[in-house]
Amino acid sequence: MLVDLFIAYLVVMIVGVRLSSSGTGLMLCIIVIPLILSVLVAATGRTLGKRALGLKVVSADGGPVSWGKAFIRETVGKFLSGFFLLGYVTAIGDVKKQTWHDHIARTLVVDARSHA
Repeated sequence: MLVDLFIAYLVVMIVGVRLSSSGTGLMLCIIVIPLILSVLVAATGRTLGKRALGLKVVSADGGPVSWGKAFIRETVGKFLSGFFLLGYVTAIGDVKKQTWHDHIARTLVVDARSHA
């Protein structure tokens, strides 16, 4: 996740969005970064960070992630998972290692090499 946020932040900065004291840049980042991640997950099942780690996001049934599921996972789901990091910590005790955003969007993160 940190790799994805860093790369998405760089992309936003490259296209000219600057964090400003007015908060406009920050608000754009809050909107643009989840959209970039949603597009990557829906199109390929992989964000740049997941690609680097050899991981892939799939639907709970093992199929590709729909645009709607990707958007929910990368926006609402990650916002809720990030709340005091509880959504990530709970994955430790989960049988399928799903975070809150995976449960909300009905997705799984799998090893991309073994899931063609």
